[in-house]
Amino acid sequence: AWFLSLGGMVCEILNQCGFAYCKGEVMANNAKWVQSYSGWEKTFEGWVTALEPKDLLHSKIFFDVRAVVDETGLIPKLYQSLWAMLDRQPRFFGLLAHNIQQLQPPVGVFGDFVCDPKITDRQAFDIKLVMAIFVDFARIYALRQKIGETNTVDRLDALQRLGVLTNRSHAEMVQAYVMLMKMRIDVQVKALEQNRDPDNYLEPDSLTSLDQKILKEVFEKVKHLQLKLGHDFTGSVNRL
Repeated sequence: AWFLSLGGMVCEILNQCGFAYCKGEVMANNAKWVQSYSGWEKTFEGWVTALEPKDLLHSKIFFDVRAVVDETGLIPKLYQSLWAMLDRQPRFFGLLAHNIQQLQPPVGVFGDFVCDPKITDRQAFDIKLVMAIFVDFARIYALRQKIGETNTVDRLDALQRLGVLTNRSHAEMVQAYVMLMKMRIDVQVKALEQNRDPDNYLEPDSLTSLDQKILKEVFEKVKHLQLKLGHDFTGSVNRL
């Protein structure tokens, strides 16, 4: 009850600061996600073994757990337990890789941008969905390699040090991810300047021709990453 009350207070403060409440209620003010160490171990075990679509979604959120304060070392201990679970359930990686492959960059057969028809007030697509492919790519390899980092760039750095990524692929991925992040921030700043709620909808026509070309090259990189996922997680992990 004490942690649930603390979580409610923190979530309210964050909401007032501009970090809006999660629509999926994945927050510390939800009793479902306020668990003991043994409770989280059991929850992780259930997701790794059940392998339902919602379990994959939850794993992509909660397997990135990190501590604000962890004087007892519970988070590293939980990661050790998770890695042991994944060793017993290698099928998890194949399903997660397949899930990542379903995310398609918004570009057509002829190289033109494909805007989201659900966005009716402008021609735009969700740039966060493109970034998610890089995030998921780094996460699945980090889980396979037992890397405790949760930041995407830190994970890519660790994969480079382990030799999973070549220097060139590492540099390309970091550069692409940072560029997408900058574009996302620019979109949100522009929305605030126009007195709109910030979102992740990028209007490709607002970009320079050079930025459009670079963005399409990033999308091609995404397709390459997805092909590599299919190869690596049906066999051994190879260098990019």
